[in-house]
Amino acid sequence: MTSEQGKGTGFTLEFPLVSQAGLDIARERQVERVIGVVLTDNHSMINLCRKLGFYSVGSSVCGEAEMRIDLKGC
Repeated sequence: MTSEQGKGTGFTLEFPLVSQAGLDIARERQVERVIGVVLTDNHSMINLCRKLGFYSVGSSVCGEAEMRIDLKGC
């Protein structure tokens, strides 16, 4: 583990929509759905996504899970 792991640095740099503020902006811009791919062993990111309302639509043999949140009508 590097000194930056577990601090949310990658989350902040690579996944700006995976925050309440990011989702609020997406809603304002009338985005209907946000889809992301997360490594299945990245439990912190999967838990964060679930807390924000994302749901998993399955995982692949490559160790990736597709996470979605539907914003239409929210």
